[in-house]
Amino acid sequence: MIQHIIAYIDIFLWIALAIPTAYLFVFSIASLKKSPETKAVKSDKNRFAVIFPVYASDEVIKDSVKRFFLQDYDRALFDVIVISDHLSKDTDEALISYGARVINAAYENSSKAKALILASQSLDRNAYDAAVILDVDNTVDNNFLTSVNNRLNCGFSAIQTHRTAKNNNTEIAVLDGISEEINNSIFRRGHINIGISSALIGSGMIFNYAWFADNIQRADSAGEDKELELMLLRQNIYIDYAEDIYVYDEKTSDTTNFYNQRRRWIAAQFYLLSGALSSLPSAFTTANWSYIDKVCQWMLPPRLIMLGGIFIMTILSSVYSLQLSYKWILLSLMQITLFSIAIPACKRSIVLSKAITKVPSLFILTVKNIFRLKGAGKKFIRTEHISNEDKG
Repeated sequence: MIQHIIAYIDIFLWIALAIPTAYLFVFSIASLKKSPETKAVKSDKNRFAVIFPVYASDEVIKDSVKRFFLQDYDRALFDVIVISDHLSKDTDEALISYGARVINAAYENSSKAKALILASQSLDRNAYDAAVILDVDNTVDNNFLTSVNNRLNCGFSAIQTHRTAKNNNTEIAVLDGISEEINNSIFRRGHINIGISSALIGSGMIFNYAWFADNIQRADSAGEDKELELMLLRQNIYIDYAEDIYVYDEKTSDTTNFYNQRRRWIAAQFYLLSGALSSLPSAFTTANWSYIDKVCQWMLPPRLIMLGGIFIMTILSSVYSLQLSYKWILLSLMQITLFSIAIPACKRSIVLSKAITKVPSLFILTVKNIFRLKGAGKKFIRTEHISNEDKG
């Protein structure tokens, strides 16, 4: 009797982990294909509102804004707007001296969504063609706006650029950067290669300005990027992925920040999933495959849970019964293969092998996060940033 119960539990767990593994495997294979070429359909010089929502990160934002003004794009065609929430007066004055427009905010309960809403309400919607959303620590190449302008001229209304790590100062930062590149391979390049919208990621996002100004008003969670993504997909607006346009992002350097960041992401995802499910029937009737895929994507367990769960079950089944272990070994091999494909060759280094030692502790933190999601879907959980001078 006990053996039958164990066998049923084993099958249930295997199916529960095999389905999301198969999903990731399919899109990792799709990421091997060369991304589709895009051709310009117009030759406009677009006007950009470059928006930095900032909360209490004085030194970091000064560096990011100063660097952004090195763009080779016509200076008359872009404005840098900083939503200054709990920044010092000296920082505001420094940003203005660089050429930025500063909009002050002092929310009792701050959030990125509130900052973006304030930006849209404070700016002339007729003054811009596109909104560029960047995080406080983001830096870009000097040809960033020129490249984005060319991409917009291909007819896209929503674009996710290639966000990548700019620091590898700790093992946690290395793993965070690798996780980002896995997401880029599977949820962005792999998706657009088969004609499905790219996932958004919170920064390095470009939107048609009129669309952004109208739709950001409805964002109210800690996952404003996911809310905007749902709005785009419900309206059947395709999200492009510009792999060759880079945004350099500071990765979390310690377990506390990693824990808080993932808690916010997971909570926001589950908070929005319930609302997304309600529109699923209509998505099927209209063959809105990008929307259907997004709902499926949000139902996936966190990757660290999958990684740890499959590893543990492979070990346990091998000890308990060799016959039960075969399917788990196959699943482990599939998981290793998909991650090997999704991780760029430049990241497969001795640094990665050292960083892998942190995976068990991060697995435990992720499991812990699952039991601490209440209220986090709408709560502002800050990620600490360090200045470039402190990174070493």
